[in-house]
Amino acid sequence: MMKRTILSLLFGTASMFAMAQNQTVSHVVQRGETLESIAEYYNVSVEDIDKANPNMDGVVYVGLKLTIPTNSTIQNSVTKEERQSVNEVTKRNVQLQNTDSYVAKDNGNMSNHRTSSNNLLEYGGGSSFSFLYQSDAKLYGLQLELGTNLFCLSTSIISNLKFGGKATSASTAWMGGGVRRKLVIADNFLIQGKLYPYIGLSQSNTPKNIEIGQEAEDKTEFTYGASADVSVGIKLWNTGKGNSTFLHVGYVIMASEFKTRDMIKGGCLMVGLTTVIK
Repeated sequence: MMKRTILSLLFGTASMFAMAQNQTVSHVVQRGETLESIAEYYNVSVEDIDKANPNMDGVVYVGLKLTIPTNSTIQNSVTKEERQSVNEVTKRNVQLQNTDSYVAKDNGNMSNHRTSSNNLLEYGGGSSFSFLYQSDAKLYGLQLELGTNLFCLSTSIISNLKFGGKATSASTAWMGGGVRRKLVIADNFLIQGKLYPYIGLSQSNTPKNIEIGQEAEDKTEFTYGASADVSVGIKLWNTGKGNSTFLHVGYVIMASEFKTRDMIKGGCLMVGLTTVIK
Protein backbone atom coordinates (compact mmCIF):
# COMPACT_ATOMS: atom_id res chain seq x y z
CA MET A 1 0.00 0.00 0.00
CA MET A 2 2.79 2.40 0.94
CA LYS A 3 4.70 1.53 -2.24
CA ARG A 4 1.60 2.18 -4.36
CA THR A 5 1.05 5.55 -2.64
CA ILE A 6 4.67 6.61 -3.27
CA LEU A 7 4.41 5.62 -6.95
CA SER A 8 1.18 7.57 -7.30
CA LEU A 9 2.78 10.67 -5.78
CA LEU A 10 5.82 10.37 -8.05
CA PHE A 11 3.60 9.92 -11.10
CA GLY A 12 1.44 12.91 -10.16
CA THR A 13 4.51 15.09 -9.54
CA ALA A 14 6.02 14.09 -12.91
CA SER A 15 2.75 14.86 -14.66
CA MET A 16 2.51 18.29 -13.05
CA PHE A 17 6.14 18.98 -13.94
CA ALA A 18 5.53 17.98 -17.56
CA MET A 19 2.45 20.19 -17.73
CA ALA A 20 4.45 23.09 -16.37
CA GLN A 21 7.19 22.47 -18.93
CA ASN A 22 4.68 22.37 -21.79
CA GLN A 23 2.79 25.46 -20.72
CA THR A 24 2.46 28.10 -23.45
CA VAL A 25 0.99 31.56 -23.85
CA SER A 26 -0.10 33.49 -26.92
CA HIS A 27 1.56 36.78 -27.89
CA VAL A 28 0.54 39.19 -30.67
CA VAL A 29 3.54 41.06 -32.09
CA GLN A 30 3.36 44.83 -31.60
CA ARG A 31 5.11 47.62 -33.50
CA GLY A 32 8.78 47.84 -32.56
CA GLU A 33 9.02 44.32 -31.12
CA THR A 34 11.66 41.83 -32.24
CA LEU A 35 12.25 38.16 -31.53
CA GLU A 36 14.95 39.11 -29.02
CA SER A 37 12.77 41.58 -27.13
CA ILE A 38 9.86 39.11 -27.01
CA ALA A 39 12.14 36.31 -25.81
CA GLU A 40 13.63 38.57 -23.14
CA TYR A 41 10.18 39.67 -21.95
CA TYR A 42 9.02 36.06 -21.46
CA ASN A 43 12.41 34.89 -20.18
CA VAL A 44 12.84 32.29 -22.94
CA SER A 45 15.32 31.88 -25.79
CA VAL A 46 14.81 32.80 -29.44
CA GLU A 47 15.38 29.14 -30.29
CA ASP A 48 12.48 28.12 -28.04
CA ILE A 49 10.16 30.54 -29.87
CA ASP A 50 11.37 29.24 -33.25
CA LYS A 51 10.66 25.63 -32.20
CA ALA A 52 7.19 26.53 -30.93
CA ASN A 53 6.37 28.34 -34.19
CA PRO A 54 7.77 26.17 -37.02
CA ASN A 55 5.88 28.08 -39.73
CA MET A 56 7.38 31.42 -38.74
CA ASP A 57 10.71 30.87 -40.59
CA GLY A 58 12.43 33.36 -38.31
CA VAL A 59 10.28 36.29 -39.55
CA VAL A 60 7.97 38.36 -37.36
CA TYR A 61 5.63 41.19 -38.25
CA VAL A 62 3.05 43.37 -36.55
CA GLY A 63 -0.11 41.39 -35.80
CA LEU A 64 1.55 37.95 -35.95
CA LYS A 65 0.26 35.59 -33.21
CA LEU A 66 3.10 33.62 -31.59
CA THR A 67 3.02 30.64 -29.29
CA ILE A 68 5.45 31.30 -26.43
CA PRO A 69 6.72 28.33 -24.37
CA THR A 70 7.24 29.18 -20.72
CA ASN A 71 8.22 27.39 -17.55
CA SER A 72 6.32 29.74 -15.27
CA THR A 73 2.72 30.85 -14.98
CA ILE A 74 2.22 34.01 -17.00
CA GLN A 75 -1.02 35.88 -17.36
CA ASN A 76 -2.46 35.59 -20.87
CA SER A 77 -3.69 39.16 -20.74
CA VAL A 78 -1.39 42.13 -20.27
CA THR A 79 -2.68 45.50 -19.18
CA LYS A 80 -2.55 48.40 -21.59
CA GLU A 81 -0.05 50.22 -19.36
CA GLU A 82 2.25 47.18 -19.25
CA ARG A 83 2.08 46.75 -23.03
CA GLN A 84 2.90 50.43 -23.61
CA SER A 85 5.87 50.15 -21.23
CA VAL A 86 7.19 47.07 -23.02
CA ASN A 87 6.74 48.74 -26.41
CA GLU A 88 8.74 51.79 -25.33
CA VAL A 89 11.61 49.56 -24.21
CA THR A 90 11.56 47.46 -27.38
CA LYS A 91 11.48 50.54 -29.62
CA ARG A 92 14.67 51.78 -27.95
CA ASN A 93 16.25 48.33 -28.18
CA VAL A 94 15.52 48.03 -31.90
CA GLN A 95 17.90 50.91 -32.58
CA LEU A 96 20.66 49.34 -30.47
CA GLN A 97 20.63 45.69 -31.50
CA ASN A 98 20.48 43.66 -34.70
CA THR A 99 17.79 41.06 -35.07
CA ASP A 100 18.17 37.56 -36.46
CA SER A 101 15.38 38.29 -38.89
CA TYR A 102 12.85 41.09 -38.73
CA VAL A 103 10.17 42.27 -41.08
CA ALA A 104 7.78 44.94 -39.84
CA LYS A 105 4.22 44.96 -41.07
CA ASP A 106 1.77 47.78 -40.46
CA ASN A 107 -1.96 47.58 -41.26
CA GLY A 108 -1.41 44.63 -43.55
CA ASN A 109 1.37 46.30 -45.60
CA MET A 110 4.99 45.25 -45.43
CA SER A 111 7.27 48.03 -44.22
CA ASN A 112 10.07 49.42 -46.35
CA HIS A 113 13.07 47.61 -44.88
CA ARG A 114 14.30 44.24 -43.73
CA THR A 115 17.03 43.64 -41.12
CA SER A 116 19.10 40.46 -41.00
CA SER A 117 21.86 39.03 -38.84
CA ASN A 118 24.62 40.07 -41.25
CA ASN A 119 23.93 43.78 -40.64
CA LEU A 120 22.54 44.21 -44.15
CA LEU A 121 19.46 46.38 -44.52
CA GLU A 122 17.33 46.73 -47.63
CA TYR A 123 15.84 50.19 -47.50
CA GLY A 124 12.73 51.47 -49.18
CA GLY A 125 11.73 54.93 -50.36
CA GLY A 126 14.06 57.85 -50.56
CA SER A 127 15.61 60.51 -52.75
CA SER A 128 18.99 61.42 -54.20
CA PHE A 129 20.43 64.73 -55.37
CA SER A 130 23.67 64.57 -57.33
CA PHE A 131 26.15 66.80 -59.13
CA LEU A 132 27.40 65.37 -62.44
CA TYR A 133 30.71 65.98 -64.24
CA GLN A 134 31.89 64.66 -67.60
CA SER A 135 35.61 65.32 -67.95
CA ASP A 136 36.16 64.83 -71.70
CA ALA A 137 33.53 67.33 -72.86
CA LYS A 138 33.74 69.45 -69.68
CA LEU A 139 30.04 69.01 -68.95
CA TYR A 140 28.39 69.85 -65.63
CA GLY A 141 24.98 68.75 -64.48
CA LEU A 142 22.41 67.96 -61.81
CA GLN A 143 20.33 64.84 -61.18
CA LEU A 144 17.26 64.34 -58.96
CA GLU A 145 15.89 60.90 -58.15
CA LEU A 146 12.78 59.79 -56.24
CA GLY A 147 11.32 56.37 -55.64
CA THR A 148 11.09 53.16 -53.65
CA ASN A 149 13.72 50.49 -53.12
CA LEU A 150 12.68 48.77 -56.37
CA PHE A 151 11.51 51.57 -58.68
CA CYS A 152 12.59 55.14 -59.31
CA LEU A 153 11.98 58.26 -61.36
CA SER A 154 15.01 60.31 -62.38
CA THR A 155 15.46 63.66 -64.10
CA SER A 156 18.77 65.20 -65.14
CA ILE A 157 20.27 68.15 -66.97
CA ILE A 158 23.83 68.58 -68.18
CA SER A 159 25.58 71.46 -69.95
CA ASN A 160 28.99 72.78 -70.94
CA LEU A 161 28.02 76.12 -69.35
CA LYS A 162 29.24 78.10 -72.34
CA PHE A 163 26.74 80.82 -73.00
CA GLY A 164 27.41 83.76 -75.26
CA GLY A 165 30.76 84.55 -76.83
CA LYS A 166 32.11 82.53 -79.73
CA ALA A 167 31.93 79.07 -78.16
CA THR A 168 29.19 76.58 -78.96
CA SER A 169 26.87 75.99 -76.04
CA ALA A 170 25.37 72.54 -75.53
CA SER A 171 22.93 71.14 -73.00
CA THR A 172 20.81 68.02 -72.61
CA ALA A 173 17.87 67.34 -70.33
CA TRP A 174 16.38 63.89 -69.88
CA MET A 175 14.13 61.89 -67.61
CA GLY A 176 13.22 58.26 -67.15
CA GLY A 177 12.05 55.56 -64.79
CA GLY A 178 13.30 52.10 -63.99
CA VAL A 179 14.62 49.79 -61.32
CA ARG A 180 16.95 50.53 -58.44
CA ARG A 181 18.26 48.94 -55.25
CA LYS A 182 19.58 50.44 -52.03
CA LEU A 183 21.53 48.41 -49.50
CA VAL A 184 22.83 49.72 -46.18
CA ILE A 185 25.65 47.83 -44.48
CA ALA A 186 26.16 48.05 -40.69
CA ASP A 187 23.75 51.01 -40.69
CA ASN A 188 26.57 53.32 -41.86
CA PHE A 189 27.51 52.42 -45.44
CA LEU A 190 25.38 52.65 -48.57
CA ILE A 191 25.53 50.80 -51.90
CA GLN A 192 22.97 51.76 -54.53
CA GLY A 193 22.39 51.43 -58.25
CA LYS A 194 19.72 51.97 -60.87
CA LEU A 195 18.97 51.15 -64.49
CA TYR A 196 16.35 52.89 -66.60
CA PRO A 197 15.43 53.99 -70.15
CA TYR A 198 15.19 57.72 -70.75
CA ILE A 199 13.91 60.32 -73.19
CA GLY A 200 14.98 63.92 -73.49
CA LEU A 201 15.98 66.94 -75.54
CA SER A 202 19.44 68.01 -76.60
CA GLN A 203 20.09 71.61 -77.63
CA SER A 204 23.14 73.32 -79.07
CA ASN A 205 23.73 76.92 -80.08
CA THR A 206 26.57 77.87 -82.37
CA PRO A 207 27.18 81.64 -82.66
CA LYS A 208 28.31 83.26 -85.88
CA ASN A 209 32.07 83.60 -86.15
CA ILE A 210 33.25 85.56 -89.16
CA GLU A 211 36.92 84.94 -88.42
CA ILE A 212 36.61 81.21 -89.08
CA GLY A 213 33.63 81.40 -91.43
CA GLN A 214 31.24 79.89 -88.93
CA GLU A 215 27.53 80.47 -89.41
CA ALA A 216 25.11 80.73 -86.52
CA GLU A 217 23.13 77.59 -85.91
CA ASP A 218 20.54 76.52 -83.34
CA LYS A 219 19.77 72.82 -83.11
CA THR A 220 17.28 70.95 -80.95
CA GLU A 221 17.12 67.15 -81.13
CA PHE A 222 15.07 64.45 -79.48
CA THR A 223 17.25 61.97 -77.60
CA TYR A 224 16.61 58.61 -76.02
CA GLY A 225 18.50 55.62 -74.67
CA ALA A 226 19.33 53.89 -71.42
CA SER A 227 21.24 54.98 -68.35
CA ALA A 228 22.73 53.15 -65.39
CA ASP A 229 24.73 54.19 -62.37
CA VAL A 230 26.22 52.77 -59.21
CA SER A 231 27.42 54.62 -56.13
CA VAL A 232 28.67 54.06 -52.61
CA GLY A 233 28.09 56.29 -49.61
CA ILE A 234 28.75 56.91 -45.94
CA LYS A 235 26.16 58.09 -43.44
CA LEU A 236 26.27 61.72 -42.35
CA TRP A 237 23.33 61.89 -39.95
CA ASN A 238 19.96 60.43 -38.87
CA THR A 239 16.71 62.35 -38.66
CA GLY A 240 14.39 62.27 -35.67
CA LYS A 241 12.22 59.65 -37.40
CA GLY A 242 15.15 57.30 -37.97
CA ASN A 243 15.71 58.17 -41.64
CA SER A 244 19.32 58.51 -42.79
CA THR A 245 21.26 60.86 -45.05
CA PHE A 246 24.36 59.61 -46.88
CA LEU A 247 27.11 61.30 -48.86
CA HIS A 248 27.50 59.24 -52.04
CA VAL A 249 30.05 59.06 -54.88
CA GLY A 250 29.48 57.10 -58.08
CA TYR A 251 29.59 56.83 -61.86
CA VAL A 252 26.86 57.26 -64.48
CA ILE A 253 26.90 55.66 -67.92
CA MET A 254 24.55 56.41 -70.80
CA ALA A 255 23.82 54.45 -73.96
CA SER A 256 22.38 57.00 -76.38
CA GLU A 257 19.91 55.34 -78.75
CA PHE A 258 20.77 52.14 -76.82
CA LYS A 259 24.20 52.02 -78.44
CA THR A 260 26.80 50.72 -75.98
CA ARG A 261 29.92 51.89 -77.81
CA ASP A 262 32.05 54.23 -75.63
CA MET A 263 29.27 54.49 -73.05
CA ILE A 264 31.66 53.86 -70.14
CA LYS A 265 34.34 56.23 -71.43
CA GLY A 266 31.74 58.93 -71.95
CA GLY A 267 30.20 58.50 -68.50
CA CYS A 268 29.87 61.06 -65.71
CA LEU A 269 31.20 61.22 -62.21
CA MET A 270 28.50 61.85 -59.62
CA VAL A 271 28.59 63.10 -56.04
CA GLY A 272 25.68 64.09 -53.85
CA LEU A 273 23.32 63.28 -51.00
CA THR A 274 20.97 60.34 -50.62
CA THR A 275 18.15 60.17 -48.09
CA VAL A 276 16.80 56.71 -47.25
CA ILE A 277 13.48 56.21 -45.48
CA LYS A 278 12.96 53.33 -43.07
